[in-house]
Amino acid sequence: MYSLIKIILILFIFHDSFAAERYIFMGDSYVDTGNYPSPTHVQHPTLYHLSLYTPTSNPITDEMTGLTPDFLHKSLSHQKDGTYIHERLKTLHTVTWPLYLVHHLTQGKEPLIPWVRSQESAQPQHINYAWISAFIGDLSQQKENTGSCLTGNGILSLTKNDSKTSILKSRDQYLKETGLNSEYDRLSRYASTCLIIPNLMKQIDLFCTDIVINRTDRFNLFIQIGANDLTHFLFKNYKEAFLSQTEASKSVFQQKFSSFYKDRVTIMEQSIKKLTSQLTSCEKYHVYILSIASHNDFLPYFMNDKNKIGAEMIPDIRKKIQTYSVQFNRELSRLQNDRDHVTFIDYNDLIDNLASDPKYKKYFDQYKPCFTEQAVLDVSTPIPGIYSADNQCVRWDLTHFVAPIYKQIADYVVTKMKK
Repeated sequence: MYSLIKIILILFIFHDSFAAERYIFMGDSYVDTGNYPSPTHVQHPTLYHLSLYTPTSNPITDEMTGLTPDFLHKSLSHQKDGTYIHERLKTLHTVTWPLYLVHHLTQGKEPLIPWVRSQESAQPQHINYAWISAFIGDLSQQKENTGSCLTGNGILSLTKNDSKTSILKSRDQYLKETGLNSEYDRLSRYASTCLIIPNLMKQIDLFCTDIVINRTDRFNLFIQIGANDLTHFLFKNYKEAFLSQTEASKSVFQQKFSSFYKDRVTIMEQSIKKLTSQLTSCEKYHVYILSIASHNDFLPYFMNDKNKIGAEMIPDIRKKIQTYSVQFNRELSRLQNDRDHVTFIDYNDLIDNLASDPKYKKYFDQYKPCFTEQAVLDVSTPIPGIYSADNQCVRWDLTHFVAPIYKQIADYVVTKMKK
């Protein structure tokens, strides 16, 4: 009897030693760590282009990231490979919460590889499928089976040419365009008719097509997406969303908004179902849905610029955006209902606490980004954010955070993960 127990224990330990934890990411610019291409050659950086660096955050030195050099360089080799700003080779890195999360969970021993680079050799353990500018699904609210892509030409247009080969070719073409023509960014305002951006359903389709699953794998999947969907919807309906005066018009908009976010969540539900059906052969899996950020300051300024909304209205618009974000997140949270393998993580609880902390409060209240055109011209001087007493901004641009905030988001996600 003793020998049987001993054998069982040995087999259990042996099995556990071969069980592989795998971390997979999908989403938009809060998540992307290198799929969306940074322009190869930039002469005139402007605020129109949020991807001078991918991930989208503040450029800092390797030491300031707090990540081990081997992990950093393997995860972000694309950031320095022949990429120039104002005729000078980039010497800095940008990092966001997925990198901090994987670094923490693997103790810096296993890199997080963007999907586009995972196609180059043997499949890595941890893959990021997210793309800057990605949406949840088809904006026309038509049902999809495998997902669709947007063309990155500054206009929201769907493409049916969404095969893996087409996506990779469009990315190579973008890098070629920005490399051959040093005036490309100024002339096109960074718009590229060739760039194909897969939405969430397409990212999942790519995962299901590519992934090699071993029986002992334990998959942890992280999805954060929806901010682009919400921004597009509110901007398209800005009069009803922000300028409605009568109760009747407010009620009509609320019904329209309710239909919109329920449709988005239905697509998410379909996506999760397809995702998890692919994982039935592995040992364990869990899906983590992250909230969208309610502290999003891009839309009011964009509206002010394009639609001549008075600056005095921005505080009220900001409050309404927060309200709409809370409603959207509340609907997202329902994805975990009656699903043991799904957890919703609302990291706005963390951001709200930071925003009320005396150490950070005034910087959240200022709504002042670190990003300036002059700052990114100098590729060797870091833009430290809250690393520096002289420049304690908490946002890289009007939407995305600086690295120290992303580090805290990653730490917060770890506390919410299933053991």
